[in-house]
Amino acid sequence: MSDLLDDSPQFNNNKNLFDSDDIERADFGTRLGAYLLDLVFMGGFGFVVSIFVGFVGIAFFESSNNSSNFSDAVGGFFIWLISLFWALFIGAFLYNLVEAFTGASLGKMVVGIKIGTQDAKTAFIGRYIARALLKNFQYILILLSIYTDNEIFVEVMQLYYLFFIVSCAFALSPDRLTLHDRIVSTAVYKKIHLDHNK
Repeated sequence: MSDLLDDSPQFNNNKNLFDSDDIERADFGTRLGAYLLDLVFMGGFGFVVSIFVGFVGIAFFESSNNSSNFSDAVGGFFIWLISLFWALFIGAFLYNLVEAFTGASLGKMVVGIKIGTQDAKTAFIGRYIARALLKNFQYILILLSIYTDNEIFVEVMQLYYLFFIVSCAFALSPDRLTLHDRIVSTAVYKKIHLDHNK
């Protein structure tokens, strides 16, 4: 009788699987859709940032071009290109902070899913941040590659992308956990379930 009154999610610990009749983790298609939306949103955000940097760069380029020194104009153009790269990089990094601090990126919010613990509870912010760092480790590798000028970080980044692809493919497994979910003990659920089990 007590089992009937217990509305908490029920997990099959013997098989390390969840009972989808009681709670539903986000499936691969939903998570892929959220990721694709994030790429669109991130691209839009980057486009806005690049326009701002573009206007600043054009003004700088024109001021350099007004001088008779051609090398100043070329230098101004390359400074603008470098600034554009950093603007896009910082924009993407800031966009990903949304998920790191809220447990859901804008794409996840749109499709109604959110990161939680593997027992369907709202996770602490530290776990969100750990998961975001693991999922977006390429930003750290890019910075290390630029500042150290060491090609080893480029090779590590290629291995990381392979890890990321394999990790995401694990969401096709019966428990719907990616490798980065398994490492930090998280799972992605329909947000309504996490709201119900706070």
